[in-house]
Amino acid sequence: MEDLFIHVKYSGISFAAFVMLIYWVKRKGVIAKSVRQERTALWCNLVCSLAHSVACSILCTLCFYLNPKLAHPSQLQHRGMPLNRFTSGFSLGYFLFDFFDTLISLSVANSWAVLLHHVVVFAGFGVYAISWNYYNQVIVAALCEVNSVFLHVRQLLHLSGISRSSRIYRVNSVINLITHLLFRFGSFAWLTIFFLIDIDVMKDKMTMTALLINIFINILNRGCKEVVIVLTDGKSHDDVAVPAMKLRNKGVLILALGVQSSRGKLDVDQLDSIVGVKNHLFVFREGFASLTEDFAMELSDAVCHDPFYDEPEHD
Repeated sequence: MEDLFIHVKYSGISFAAFVMLIYWVKRKGVIAKSVRQERTALWCNLVCSLAHSVACSILCTLCFYLNPKLAHPSQLQHRGMPLNRFTSGFSLGYFLFDFFDTLISLSVANSWAVLLHHVVVFAGFGVYAISWNYYNQVIVAALCEVNSVFLHVRQLLHLSGISRSSRIYRVNSVINLITHLLFRFGSFAWLTIFFLIDIDVMKDKMTMTALLINIFINILNRGCKEVVIVLTDGKSHDDVAVPAMKLRNKGVLILALGVQSSRGKLDVDQLDSIVGVKNHLFVFREGFASLTEDFAMELSDAVCHDPFYDEPEHD
């Protein structure tokens, strides 16, 4: 019970801090002049989300600095340091704040995936607090907040009317793509590997539930759509059309990057049957050297589409 009380205390302090932050943002008018009146609530929400992502990224980095072996499979089952539990409580307090702010200030119809993500977070953190285990795993999962920093910056730039062709937007898009692969996909992959390694020695159902929920949190993180990116310079020798169609029918976005290299035999028709939509297929006739910074920005926009609204870009 003591550990649960500490978790609730940290969460309460964090919740109050974000309530004060959004009040300060609204009262002081820390809003870009180009943001339309109907978008000010979204702007304030994103500022708080950015603050959480930056703070959480710093806390996770500090946790890894103090315990470099934190992500080792032998360490993921442990409670870890007090800083781990503070980071967990800090994030839970933010998600509680964001849940209610989204319900009150934003369109629920456009934010249902975010709300679902938060509900899963509440369940996951509740299991951790009650079981007193796997706080190190929370820190690994929270590494995805490094990528969230650049997702939130991207949305703020969009709301500010910054053109996609501007240097700051392009640089952020490239970093966004890199951090998505390293920290969001990377943390999810590592936790999945740990789950497969540890599954034979896990005895209690609560611990297994915590692992599964944490993996689900990564999948649903911030309501991002499910995406499959196929990169190939050859041809698959099994049937790809049917399983790809099943994924598309479930709402999964499939993008295919076909690279024409001197060693491979690229089958464009096969890739076309995988994606199902012509503009989701990218073919590079000049080999891997064609994967430029401009394409990285284009791919980032396709993968990380803004879930809150869909409107033309400002030029």
